Amino acid sequence: MHIVLVTKYRRKVITSEMLIRLKAIFKHLCEQQKSILIEFNGEEDHVHLLVNLSPDNNISEFFNEGSYAAMLKAAMLEAAMLLC
Repeated sequence: MHIVLVTKYRRKVITSEMLIRLKAIFKHLCEQQKSILIEFNGEEDHVHLLVNLSPDNNISEFFNEGSYAAMLKAAMLEAAMLLC
């Protein structure tokens, strides 16, 4: 499954350090969900994930993991604060 996550208003807030952190978060999420992160890349305003979801998982369950949502939000807030 190809997933694209875009920042609000396509603001350029994602740094190279953030991309490294986001890749680690998504890799861990995939391991927990018994899925495989095939490819991850991104730019300042979006990231692309290519994920092989396990048959007993769907996209809503993949992103419904509360702790991961909080980690992503914290990472994005950190990036936004650096621009202020």
